[in-house]
Order: sequence, then structure tokens, then C-alpha cells
Amino acid sequence: MTDEPAYPPLREVSLPEQVAGVIRHAILNGALAPGDKIVEEQLAETLGVSRVPIREAIRQLQQQGILNVRPRRGAYVRELSVKTAEDTLWVRTSLNTLAVEQAMEKLDAAGWAALCDRMEAALEPMRDLLAGYDTRADIGFETARLDIDWWTILIAAAGNDVLTRLWNDVAFLNRILMRNIGGIPTRDGWERTITEHQHVIEVLRTRILNDCKNAVRLDPLRFRRTNG
Repeated sequence: MTDEPAYPPLREVSLPEQVAGVIRHAILNGALAPGDKIVEEQLAETLGVSRVPIREAIRQLQQQGILNVRPRRGAYVRELSVKTAEDTLWVRTSLNTLAVEQAMEKLDAAGWAALCDRMEAALEPMRDLLAGYDTRADIGFETARLDIDWWTILIAAAGNDVLTRLWNDVAFLNRILMRNIGGIPTRDGWERTITEHQHVIEVLRTRILNDCKNAVRLDPLRFRRTNG
């Protein structure tokens, strides 16, 4: 009997996935804005690849709702609307409450306390961002990233791979919405976000299921009030 591994080794990320990652990053940092066209020839030249992986990456991002492909016109970064923002927060609320339910079933009291501690620790870089807040050029990118990273701790605690995959897609869309629909938060707005997250942690520490589920519910009308 040979000692061959039961599973083949993991492959490196495919070239189309790498290209898709480059496009996602460009959208997140504002280099590509909603409505901008993905110029295949230019992107292929910049990345030093053929147009084949570019087109495959575009197909992936179209399926994820990040790009719109218009017949005979090409691929464009998805246009955003207040309704899209509201729909996204409704879905996020469902994912958050499911994560609370499943994490509470999975974790004992010590594990739940450790989860709350991890979420508490993740507030520190959010507080650190307040230093020089009004002068940082990347503030929109960083506030969105840190906020999503904080919620991701709760999602991961559920130990549900399907939930995690759904969350990753929704979280990416939400980061774009935060930048382009919600707008970059003011310093006071960012401080309120930190205070709200701290309150969520305090409720989670009670480990009262209904209270915890209510604490992680989001406000779908937030973007409407911001843009009203």
C-alpha cells in the first residue's frame, strides 16, 4: 500500500480569479467607479495577460452582480441605487441573525465569551483610525474594510461555509455601497459606528438569543436618509 495523500494538493488561485481580484480591488479603492467600462484590451496589456482570462473574470464578476455586461457594448461596473443598498442591508440582517443562532448553538459559554472578546479587540483598529481621520486619503476604503472585518468575525463563528460564501459576496457589495451611496462617514459618524458596535458586543455578552438577534439587525433605511 502506498502512502499517497487522500486528496490532491491545493492549486494556486487561477489566473481569471487573480484578474477578478484586481478588478474588485480597483472598484473598492475608487479607481473604477459605478458605470465605468472595463476596457479588456487595456486591462490585458496592463496585467500582461491575454484577453481570455479577462473575459472569464468578467463572467465571474457578472454572476456575482458586480459587473453588468451589455451586448456589443462590453462590461461595466454595476450602477448602484438606494434600493440596492436597502436590499443589501435586509440580506445582511438575515445573515447576521442566522450567524447568531448558529454560533450560539455551536459555542459553549467560554467560546461565546471568546467570540465577544475577539469582536471587542477588533474595535481597536477602528478607534486607531480616528487619529488623523480628517487627513487620510484612504479613509473611505479603510472605514468600509474595518467595518466589514468586524462583522465577519460574527459570521465566521457560525461555522457555516454556505453562509460565509454568501456573506463574502454581500460584504463586497456593501463596501462599494458604503463608498458610493452612503458616502464616507464623518469623524463623528465613525465614532457613532464604534459606539454602536460596542453596544452590540454588550448585548451579545448577555447570551440572550432574542436580544442578540435584535442587536445585530441593521437599518435598511439608513442609505435612504443619507441620500434623501
